Amino acid sequence: MDEKKEEEHKNTGEETVKKYVDLLDNTLETRNPKEKIKWINKTKDYLLSHSYIIQKYIENLDVREKYKVILKLKRFKEEEILKKETAEKDYTKVIFMFSLLLMLLMAVLGLTNKDELFIIYSFIVIIAFTMLLVSTTGYMYDVSGTRREIKNIENWLIELREEEELIKENNFLKQQGQENINDIDLLKKENKTFKQNNKKLEEEIEELKLKLSNYIK
Repeated sequence: MDEKKEEEHKNTGEETVKKYVDLLDNTLETRNPKEKIKWINKTKDYLLSHSYIIQKYIENLDVREKYKVILKLKRFKEEEILKKETAEKDYTKVIFMFSLLLMLLMAVLGLTNKDELFIIYSFIVIIAFTMLLVSTTGYMYDVSGTRREIKNIENWLIELREEEELIKENNFLKQQGQENINDIDLLKKENKTFKQNNKKLEEEIEELKLKLSNYIK
């Protein structure tokens, strides 16, 4: 019963990771900006709801497969930063366009009423308000956390590369060890054959000695 349950958990974990990898692939392959945003949000939501299972079963992958998945995750995070930076630029453009239109409107009203002070004060207020709004975009579209995540992922990738190199080296040493064992087995076999041949030769010599002894008699 426990084995069956464990097998079911394993299958569920593998399916969850597979779906997550598919979501990463779809996000990275999509070129349409609107579609890409949808895939990014969908992938993030899926990760949040299945984070424990995904983390657990990624850890159980072999080094090479794990490296591929983590590399895709790094590219996904880079796409996420790009999305935030694009959204921040668009938001900033909208703020400046709105401010310019507002300044133009205040200028028209001021000139109509022939009130220069109204224009000056209006411009000061609009500029101050614009700067305040622009300063908030850094908090709204903060990418520092995502950049830290990418840095951690890069360190993880380095560790995986080092681990893969160690595995390769270990496999090479095992292969060399197996070759040495095979060489030893071959030497043992050759030694055994040599002993058998030597024994046979000794028997032939003894037989020859016996024949010579009989001949002399």
